[in-house]
Amino acid sequence: MDEKVAITLQIAQRNYDVMVKQDDVKIFEQASDTINKTMAAYASRKAYRDKQDLMVMVLLQTMVSNLKTEKRLNDSVGEDYQKALRIKEFLDKINSI
Repeated sequence: MDEKVAITLQIAQRNYDVMVKQDDVKIFEQASDTINKTMAAYASRKAYRDKQDLMVMVLLQTMVSNLKTEKRLNDSVGEDYQKALRIKEFLDKINSI
């Protein structure tokens, strides 16, 4: 069983207490760091009213990236599936000889 631990992440100068699997602590810390760096980058390039504007831009950027990755994976799996079907058809023909 994956043991969960409590960690505190600081995002946008606020602390968030979360329970995560022990194996996931580093990735949560990296995510928090990436969010803060991305927010700082947006803040340095554009005027913004509040931190919510920055968080929305980070969220939007992240979701677009995730959806592109998901599409690439789905396309790749679809291509692999089609190849597997062609191989199966070929093997079926060989077996019927």
